[in-house]
Amino acid sequence: MKKDWLDKKIKEFSSIGGYQKPELLHDALKLDSNENYVISKQFQQDLITNAKKNCDVREYPLGGVERLINHLSKFLKVNPSMIGVGNGSDQILDLILSNFASKQTQVLTSNPTFGFFEERCKLYSIPVLAIPFSSDMTLDIKEFLIVSKNADILYLDSPNNPTGFQFQKMTYKN
Repeated sequence: MKKDWLDKKIKEFSSIGGYQKPELLHDALKLDSNENYVISKQFQQDLITNAKKNCDVREYPLGGVERLINHLSKFLKVNPSMIGVGNGSDQILDLILSNFASKQTQVLTSNPTFGFFEERCKLYSIPVLAIPFSSDMTLDIKEFLIVSKNADILYLDSPNNPTGFQFQKMTYKN
């Protein structure tokens, strides 16, 4: 019985794709890997040079996160214990799913959605309901709201990754 469970888990995990580094394209403006061509190379070099002068990378940086949380707390007017920070959206999503979701949690999202989010749900065996975008790349908000009544977690990425679709700001009235 335990061996069957283990075999099933190994088969499930082996079907989960790992991170694939995007292909490096020359003479193309890509925005899928956090590229930022707004800043110049010189600005980047100056920033790195300044950072090297002002910190010792051999030491573990203490206090930076606490200062950030305190500033965010004051700005947002919320208790610091209500703020979580992480090393990018992947870590934040992973922390949310691993701490607040389970096999009994119903997650609602769009289809397509951020691949990392989908893969993490598979990894944690979290069931996902996905409302597909239409052929004109709109999401049926009324259908989404109806289905959301049975969901525990709603996940919408805007702009959507991988499509780039951006939800318009709207007010919903019952």
